[in-house]
Amino acid sequence: MRRLKDAEEIQDQQAFQRQISGAAAEAGEIASAAGARRQAADATEREEKERKERVDRAIILESLGDFEANLEDQYGPSFAENLFAELFEAELIEADEYATIMAIEDEDERRIAIAAAIQRGIDEGHIDPDDLEGHPWAQEWLSRHHAEAARRDREVEMGLNGEMSAAEMSAAARDEAKHSSLEDTPDRESSFEAATVNAEQGNSIDSAGANFLAGRSLG
Repeated sequence: MRRLKDAEEIQDQQAFQRQISGAAAEAGEIASAAGARRQAADATEREEKERKERVDRAIILESLGDFEANLEDQYGPSFAENLFAELFEAELIEADEYATIMAIEDEDERRIAIAAAIQRGIDEGHIDPDDLEGHPWAQEWLSRHHAEAARRDREVEMGLNGEMSAAEMSAAARDEAKHSSLEDTPDRESSFEAATVNAEQGNSIDSAGANFLAGRSLG
């Protein structure tokens, strides 16, 4: 009887140890999966940031071409780089940021990055608008960048709400709206596409109604 009881206790202990081992293994798997999800989320966030920067560049290049051409005629082709260098020498731009931006080979993209860095410095309080003294074009240059970004955001919002059809939006805003919508509804038709279809149908109905009423008045 004693041996039977001892054997049962040993079995219970072994079962308990197996439970502990199983729980530990399961916890390790959960932690590993959580770590993988965090890494995937970080990678997605980096990709999204890079994609938005590309879209912003496309918008700015499209709208600022003539303005920057005039600045080149008045102040030379390095107008943006000269301002950026002055701010760096005044220790208003970090060395690593300065080096990274100035290493951009494409002139248009380098200017966009310079404008973004300066505007960010102003927004965060590191750069005072008075620091731009001596460059009378700078404030309008930055304002145009800001205005284009705001216009893009308005178009995106109107597209997602069905207040503007895809055909009425700029290409960059349309891409941004479609991406934002698909990010929210990855397993079904994007709400942006559905909204723009509704907007276009509404415009067609309004047009048809107007034509019908015009025909009746002529009759």
